[in-house]
Amino acid sequence: MTLTLPSDLEKFTDDYTASGIYALDIQKPDNLEVEWDRRYEHRAAWFEEFAAAEHVVYVGAAKNLLSRLEDHRDGQVRQAILPSLAVDMTLRNVWLRPDMDTAMQDESRIAIRLRNHLPETYFVRQA
Repeated sequence: MTLTLPSDLEKFTDDYTASGIYALDIQKPDNLEVEWDRRYEHRAAWFEEFAAAEHVVYVGAAKNLLSRLEDHRDGQVRQAILPSLAVDMTLRNVWLRPDMDTAMQDESRIAIRLRNHLPETYFVRQA
């Protein structure tokens, strides 16, 4: 399923411009190494773990959820590594916060929680 906005956000909130944390399920390209090397000069320290994972979850924080998710989907502004490599992505979850500062503080906590609760076949990376 492809990231469809704003309808995917409707499952979590009716305030699309709210601040919060989001988790995206990322589908890697079949030719991951080729795509990575084409875009980036060096492989990240976590690349092998990422490449070996069956499932990938990307966690990020946003001042405006809809705007940031559109950035990830459209890839035209403020690109992040994992969403830019995605063949497809879906919205796994959203956690609303009162402001961006709180969202940024809670982003790593949510990523750690996902790492601890998802099976070992998952690679979880935060922004």
